Amino acid sequence: MTEPKFKHTFFIPYVGKRYYKKGINGKKVLVLGASFYCEAGEINRECHSICTNPNKRATAGFKDNCPNCKRYNKNLSERAEIAISIEKCDSVSYQNFEIFLQAILLKEHPWDYVAFTNYAQFMLPTPETKSKYLSDADYRSFEEVIEYLKPDVVIEWGKPVQEHLKTKIPEIKEELKKSDGYICNHIFKGVNVTIVCLRHPSKEGWSEVLRHSYKYVKQALI
Repeated sequence: MTEPKFKHTFFIPYVGKRYYKKGINGKKVLVLGASFYCEAGEINRECHSICTNPNKRATAGFKDNCPNCKRYNKNLSERAEIAISIEKCDSVSYQNFEIFLQAILLKEHPWDYVAFTNYAQFMLPTPETKSKYLSDADYRSFEEVIEYLKPDVVIEWGKPVQEHLKTKIPEIKEELKKSDGYICNHIFKGVNVTIVCLRHPSKEGWSEVLRHSYKYVKQALI
């Protein structure tokens, strides 16, 4: 697969090696997180304050100068690859979702079967993704990633991203109401996608909510 040439997207999606050939039940599944956040503030406070400033959204200017990424011989645009392939063992979010994927797939290395990216296209200063941080630029990136990966299903994490999608695609509001807010469909530039909205796997009560949403995930993957 050739290196993508994105116009609106800074973070290159992670694509599992079985995403295209196998997927989940033959469907291509994109996992959509909320945001990446930077933990390197103690290393370089000045760069951190600029790179993670929600008003400036200047992360792209630090593509080749991220001290965290340099540890792995990667650049900042490869943050999704780092998150899944290297750092997932350190993250409650990725650990919880990996267990969930294993329960569906009944296979080891479940991230091999999906793609992953985050919605916000700049590094956040803290783990919390606030709705006010999200913008039209993030939605344009999401559309671009959909067009590039052509997923059948998007599994979305968290309320802020879900609410932002509702503002950009008002017609999904009523459809979500019919399923307690869990599932809807939309066509993005000719790509028909089922969107499943879940609580963010870092949140308390993730397992309990999952019991209610599991049937909708299975419905999307049939």
